[in-house]
Amino acid sequence: MEDGGWIRIAILYSLFSILVFPLPLPGADLQQLKSHAEAGDAQSQFILGQMFYEGRTVAKDYKQAEKWLRPAAEKNLPLAQLFLGKILSSQTYDSQDDIEAFKWMRKAAENDVTEAQFSLGAMFEKGQGVERDSAEAAKWYRKAADKKHAEAQFKVGEACLSATNYVEAAKWFQKAAAQNHARAQFKLGNFYYDGTGVTQDPIIAARWFRKAGEQGVSEAQFNLGLMYVKGVGVKKNLVESYAWFTLASRSGSRIALDNREALAEKLMPEQIVEAHNLADKLAENMKIQN
Repeated sequence: MEDGGWIRIAILYSLFSILVFPLPLPGADLQQLKSHAEAGDAQSQFILGQMFYEGRTVAKDYKQAEKWLRPAAEKNLPLAQLFLGKILSSQTYDSQDDIEAFKWMRKAAENDVTEAQFSLGAMFEKGQGVERDSAEAAKWYRKAADKKHAEAQFKVGEACLSATNYVEAAKWFQKAAAQNHARAQFKLGNFYYDGTGVTQDPIIAARWFRKAGEQGVSEAQFNLGLMYVKGVGVKKNLVESYAWFTLASRSGSRIALDNREALAEKLMPEQIVEAHNLADKLAENMKIQN
């Protein structure tokens, strides 16, 4: 392979890795990548470290990952700093060091890595490797949220909700929900159901509850079950209601189970069978999506 060939493979590897697709490297190319890493090339060190971190092509090995990521991070490679911070903050790593992890996560965040900005916000929120600081957490969450990080957008929405700034909370939940964030979809459903921060609209509420419910949020499944019982936001359908109560009860919701049992008295045996089949179909679709 020509001298730049391994670089093209490395770039492809990183892109596919981010998309969670495996891209095995041929043994000879892997060895060439390692040779470049040993020679001090930061990109090669980063990619090799990432491979050990994720267990792609090579066996997962956090010590090896740290070995290769650290020199790349010290050369100010932002993604290497991010992954090094992830490793050092991992509870499954026997050399976990939250203070060191915070140092590298901050460097990556200051180098404008969105995921690092979110993670740094989480470390400030939890007091992991640094003194707890809600203002700093909010600052870093907002930086990541402004760059369309869904979980960060949800966190900003939660902060706005706590501050009773409902219109702003609805705006951020909407952004996260549009990126298929399940808890944001559930929160947005509540907002539209109650008319909190938005114009009340039970039809839109039902749509968001369904989206969240299809991702396994039991509270959304329960709420949707109630809406089908009452015919609010959806056409009244006791079979649909029973199915959604069944899904919620499978997640341990006692109130959903109680409502389902009460509803069973109003249904014919064949309708209960139909509802169970519908619940099984919905559950199977959730498995496929996840």
